[in-house]
Amino acid sequence: MRTFRNVLLSLTCIALLTACVKREDMDALELKVYEQDQQIQQLNQKIGKTTKELEAARPEQADMWSDVQSMRPRMARIESTLEEMQHRSMQSEEDSSALQNDVSYLKKMVAYLEANLRVMASQSGIDLPEPPAAAPAAAQPAATESGAPMSGPAGAPIPATDTAPAPSAQTPAAQAAPTAPAAPADPNVLVAKDGTELVVNPGKPQAAPPAAKPAPEAPAQPKAQAEPAVTEQQLYDAAFTAFKERRYKDALRMWEQFEKTYPKHTLVPNAIFWQGESNYQMKEYAPAILAYQKVIDKYSKSDKYRSAMLKQGIAFGKLGKKQAGRVRLEELIKKFPKTQEADRARKALAEMK
Repeated sequence: MRTFRNVLLSLTCIALLTACVKREDMDALELKVYEQDQQIQQLNQKIGKTTKELEAARPEQADMWSDVQSMRPRMARIESTLEEMQHRSMQSEEDSSALQNDVSYLKKMVAYLEANLRVMASQSGIDLPEPPAAAPAAAQPAATESGAPMSGPAGAPIPATDTAPAPSAQTPAAQAAPTAPAAPADPNVLVAKDGTELVVNPGKPQAAPPAAKPAPEAPAQPKAQAEPAVTEQQLYDAAFTAFKERRYKDALRMWEQFEKTYPKHTLVPNAIFWQGESNYQMKEYAPAILAYQKVIDKYSKSDKYRSAMLKQGIAFGKLGKKQAGRVRLEELIKKFPKTQEADRARKALAEMK
């Protein structure tokens, strides 16, 4: 009975609620439900279409991925090849640079050996053929009479360049004047103690003087004796370099200047001997004989004494005075029978017959 009563009460409530809802609200609610249903259907269609497109694109994506994976080893090989080519290019440049250095070194060595051979032949009285006139001047080693080259890689000798020392080009008068700055040194000129300018690199451009500047005022100072612009060794070495380069007139002038400026120097006998050698190479045999005689008369303890006797005897022969030449060569053999100069004297005597 109670259950029936509850059901009746519920139906009564529903009837009352239904009576309260208007017809227009129900129509609007049904319209919204219909529209949402249509949107849901459209979304389902789009999802289905997208799903089909994705399913169709998956094989193409798989193929593209496979292609990318297969290209990776190829790209690695290409990169390796490029790196190898770059390495070979760098190695080729290094080899080319090393080859150029070797060629330059060999040229210097040839010039060095040729110059020292010329010096040795001159002292021994051996006439070497002159090189072709068109041959370019090669770099010469440092002008030392010892002929010992410096040490290079793997113990190889390295000849020095033919650049002469670059002392100041000022004369004594210019050095003593405090009113103006000194002009720059000209690397082609050496200035001796007495102010004589000696050209050591003829044909090379001179140093350009700077623009003139006003001389700063300086307090008066006592005039000091000007120092020579070139040292003894620089002058001697410059002369020896000129001799090796076959610039015999320049070498002669510088050795004469050395003898005149530094008469007490230990190298004066050598300078006089090389004056004779310079004249000998220019086929001026008479002044060469006089220079050799000066060494013989004044410097019997010099290491150039025997060479002077040998070259004087040979020079006499060149002038046609064979009897005088024989006397001098025989004297050399008698005094120094076991020397190289004596051996060369014997050959020269045989050639005079």
